[in-house]
Order: sequence, then C-alpha cells, then structure tokens
Amino acid sequence: MLETRLVRCSLLDDAAWAATFKEAESGRAGLHLAIFEEPYLSYILEGKKTIESRFGVQRTPPFGRVERGDVILLKATSGPVVGIAQAANVWSYRL
Repeated sequence: MLETRLVRCSLLDDAAWAATFKEAESGRAGLHLAIFEEPYLSYILEGKKTIESRFGVQRTPPFGRVERGDVILLKATSGPVVGIAQAANVWSYRL
C-alpha cells in the first residue's frame, strides 16, 4: 500500500489539495500513482503537458480504473512523489 502520510503532511499548507487528497485517501475518490520519466514529468509539472496516454496490448490497470475526479500522485522514475493532479476527463479506448 502506498505510504500516504508524507503526501498528507506535504499538503498541510494547501487546504484545497488537502481536502481533495483526504477524499481519495478515504476511498470516496480514486487514488493512483503515475510514474514518469523525464522530460515528461517536468512538462506536466510546468503545465506544458496536460494529457497523458498509456497504450498497451493488454488492458491492465490503470485501464478502466481511473475516473473523473480521481487523484493522481506524480512520481519520478526511481524518485519521490513530486506532484499531485486530479483527473478532469478520462477516456478509455479498446484499440
């Protein structure tokens, strides 16, 4: 299970994100971990990249699991969680 205590502590100074994270942590919204390589993580954090796509032959999670309003923790490959986002829109296609 993802250790959420550090994330919760990091959000103490932001009431809106703290409340959003609490919803996800309690199970009232989904909570996901997305792992990114550079430069894509930086693009997302800078607002240059606003959509993420994952393609695979097998429909494995996160396929069909992420829903609008879910909280997504952004993690660097081999690094810490460095950001948080909320899914505004979600599309899942069977290719």
